[in-house]
Amino acid sequence: MEYEWNRGFRAFLYFVGLLWSFVGVSVLSDVFMTGIERVTNSTRKVRRAKLDSNGRKIESDGVVQYDEVEVLIWNPAVANLTLMALGSSTPEILLSVIEICFSGFYSGELGPGTVVGSAAFNLFVITAICMMSIPKSESRKIDGFLSFCITTTFSVFAYLWVYISVMDNIVTIAEAAVTLSMFPLLTLLVYMADNGHYSKLFYSLARIRPTDEQDSQEAIQAAPSASLESFRSYSALQTSRSIIEDGGQHFLRQNQSRAKYRHLALRSLMGGKKISLEDLQAPELYIEKSFLEAEMESLLPVIQFESPNFSFLETVGIAKLIVTRQGNLSVEADVEYRTRDGTAKNAEHYEQTSGILHFDPFETEQTILVPILHDLEWNEDLEFTAELSLVDPQIAKLGGMYQAVVTIIDMDGPGVFEWVEKEPQFFLSTDSAAYLQLQRMKGCTGDVNIRVKTIDDSAQAGQHFVGMDEIVAFKDSQATKTVKIRLQNFEKPAGAGGDYMARFFVKIQDVGDASGIVISEYDTIEVRVEHTEEADGAEEITWTQQLKQALSVNGGQDMEDASATGLMLHYISITWKLIAAFIPPPSIWDGWATFIVALGMIGLVTTLINDLASIFGCIIGLEDPVTAITIVALGTSLPDTFASVLSIRADDNADNAVGNVTGSNSINVFLGLGLPWTIASIYWKYTPPTST
Repeated sequence: MEYEWNRGFRAFLYFVGLLWSFVGVSVLSDVFMTGIERVTNSTRKVRRAKLDSNGRKIESDGVVQYDEVEVLIWNPAVANLTLMALGSSTPEILLSVIEICFSGFYSGELGPGTVVGSAAFNLFVITAICMMSIPKSESRKIDGFLSFCITTTFSVFAYLWVYISVMDNIVTIAEAAVTLSMFPLLTLLVYMADNGHYSKLFYSLARIRPTDEQDSQEAIQAAPSASLESFRSYSALQTSRSIIEDGGQHFLRQNQSRAKYRHLALRSLMGGKKISLEDLQAPELYIEKSFLEAEMESLLPVIQFESPNFSFLETVGIAKLIVTRQGNLSVEADVEYRTRDGTAKNAEHYEQTSGILHFDPFETEQTILVPILHDLEWNEDLEFTAELSLVDPQIAKLGGMYQAVVTIIDMDGPGVFEWVEKEPQFFLSTDSAAYLQLQRMKGCTGDVNIRVKTIDDSAQAGQHFVGMDEIVAFKDSQATKTVKIRLQNFEKPAGAGGDYMARFFVKIQDVGDASGIVISEYDTIEVRVEHTEEADGAEEITWTQQLKQALSVNGGQDMEDASATGLMLHYISITWKLIAAFIPPPSIWDGWATFIVALGMIGLVTTLINDLASIFGCIIGLEDPVTAITIVALGTSLPDTFASVLSIRADDNADNAVGNVTGSNSINVFLGLGLPWTIASIYWKYTPPTST
């Protein structure tokens, strides 16, 4: 009998079985995520009335003419916090639900312990590893600060609420319902942020203006810089992956989604297709790095502006001009600065500023504060120049961006609308969407609408991209807006050459509502989509292809170059890969078949983990809570760890990596505890405990 075996040998067998089960959950979760991605990318066709250039409906013989356009069924923000979060946190959620249902509806120790342990691992370990994974001399910032604040607040509140709920060792229906309802509330708030409902709040804060020099620093810290620093114009070094502002929100062009990083990390870990940082970043990012490398290697401190161009609304109060230092960071350095009039005049539009910036050793950033004056009359956008000069050329030198042009955007008219980019914009057929930026110049007063419409060329709506004919709303004081056009994978036409590119146009028009807006000559932008070979293989996958990929090292590519580690990981996980290959591919029922079957399989494996973890802890003398907080939490969190590391290295911000921590911690509590609590509390409401 098993209990007669050597205790150490039994512990070893159960530990190996537990690790192997973690591999299974990871593989099945990967398939689960592909189904979720297909579901959240589903579109539907809607009929929209055709509009003329004045925004009036087009009629023929008294009948309104309509176009059929495809729109996303799921809002991206809602998708990330519902189905995507469910995919990432499924093991923890199912472990809690299964444990409480098979424990007589009493709260167990493995489920809640795994939720708490996973949260601690996410917060401390994943965050620390991400910090250490950032390349030397680089940094990452949070761009989607509003969403970050929302998810962080909820993740902190979640654990405070758990403590309050379990203080008396009884969870009531009301407490369980509040816990579970936090999930849709969080989703609603993020949805509102995604749709710009907080923009007015941010821009009203932007109107704060200090009354004297003593209040300047307080005003900057209070709000204006947080909301209007976003209106710094993009430097020559910034690329199609640079940050784009849309009201109170931030968007990052072409950075991969959190789900995509998780998917890639798991494929690589299990001996699937190899990935590299170059696969995830556009070449322009390396151009930026190589341009700065010469400055970084200098023996002297190299001081320059962060960007050669800055833009601020005239209501900003205080403009912040960032000055950076590269090169030798181990010594002190000083640089003089002053402002010089252009079309913007001292004492009329801004207050002339001069002084000396001092950099302490290893200090890399300083800020120049320039008061901006707000008038109540409309005028053209105005400019002035900020210049740097050396105090001592022997101990420092200036970089190429020693001058910066500062644009003051007038706020006293409805504005002139145009595309920011004047040249054709290039995207790949594997990109999920094309992000195009609209700007509002020469005034930002009032709520106005403009029409945005796609025009077919060699790229056709429904085949190469999702057609668009929509009204885009600009809020009062909103100066920029991002237009997102979904791209679709397409096959290269027969007979096409080696490089094939399709193009379409996007045009902006006045809706004719007498708002007084002006459409500039840059009303049309060309979008070019280059076909890549990956698109053909990514469009649809069959049962046969799934089975082939499961049996192949490196995903069937470059098998002769497979490393010993890759082979080992492949053969360790091959059983789970074969099981996962029999899950319906995402092409069936638009991903719902994959979603349902994979969810059921994950539930079965989670049940196995529950039993193995309990027996393993019993053998080595560990209580279930300790086993859950350590071993089980570690096993369920490893995929997210590798996904976050991949994200922090590939992206130029920390949104995906940090969002993985705050989002997962919130969802783990609201669903991982709220759902089983609700089930058990309802059960005990109608089944009072009996005394024995």
